[in-house]
Amino acid sequence: QRLKREGFLAYGGCKCACCGELAMEFLSLDHIHGRGNQEYKLRGYNLYGVLKREGFPPGYRVLCMNCNFAMGHFGNCPHTRS
Repeated sequence: QRLKREGFLAYGGCKCACCGELAMEFLSLDHIHGRGNQEYKLRGYNLYGVLKREGFPPGYRVLCMNCNFAMGHFGNCPHTRS
């Protein structure tokens, strides 16, 4: 949990960048350019540890699971529709 919180703080805070959700249990890191599947195959499960070792490089943001799922599967989130 400490490492996860550290990762969230490095990428904008413990808050969903889309809807504002604050519950840590619902938050995750999103690959901004949609390359999560490929990165998982290269880096494995410990994404937070890898990102910390690499100095928290750009290309990620904090999203809740619902917003992350919508972005990944539909290309946008209902919260961003006008």
